[in-house]
Amino acid sequence: MPAIPKERPYHCQLCDAALAEEECGFVCEHVAHGAWNTLLADRAAKGKSIPDTPCTACAFAMEAKKKNAEAKANIHIVCLACYRKQRAQNIDTFTKEDVERGYVLVSRRHYDSVVKREINLEVGVIEVGRALKLGFSPIPSTHPISLERMWVRVTCLMKGGVIHGSLANDPELFKRKVLKADDTVIFKAGHVLETELPKPARKAKGEPKPKPAPKKKAAKKKRNRG
Repeated sequence: MPAIPKERPYHCQLCDAALAEEECGFVCEHVAHGAWNTLLADRAAKGKSIPDTPCTACAFAMEAKKKNAEAKANIHIVCLACYRKQRAQNIDTFTKEDVERGYVLVSRRHYDSVVKREINLEVGVIEVGRALKLGFSPIPSTHPISLERMWVRVTCLMKGGVIHGSLANDPELFKRKVLKADDTVIFKAGHVLETELPKPARKAKGEPKPKPAPKKKAAKKKRNRG
């Protein structure tokens, strides 16, 4: 077991827990206070359990050595418990292709773990023409709550559960060169966050209406003759 530090001169900026130097984690303010931000976590330095973790916007800016990048990141000191909580609310898994495309799709499992959905979503059968709502997170992150949910109309079903859809509207968090209405979105059933309510089945023409049940006649009470 690691030795228990005798002095804890630092404090977590989220819960105010006292920390020794080796117990401190460093995250940008967007990871500390935001949700659905894509982030980049380095490997923890020797003797530390928390890696330095900026969001993608801060990481890219500091990597490019942009002016005031570190000041804009507003680095926060966090404890291990707060770090795990905030990391779970943000997105640490995405691919090189996601970075090149400019966004990552949020899985329903991750979404439900953050919003604490009370009733599990039943997606049902996915068919061409069906409208499904997906969650998009920009890379790099652009807002404290870096998630935009948008409707996609299914256009094609591929092998391996891959689904193609057409974006129904222009987004607010994305530039048009990244994502715009009618763009093709490739996803799987596990990315569906909401579904369009199924339309009621139409009755066929000439279909006879059901006959009302016959009314029961009230039984007459017999008078007692004295």
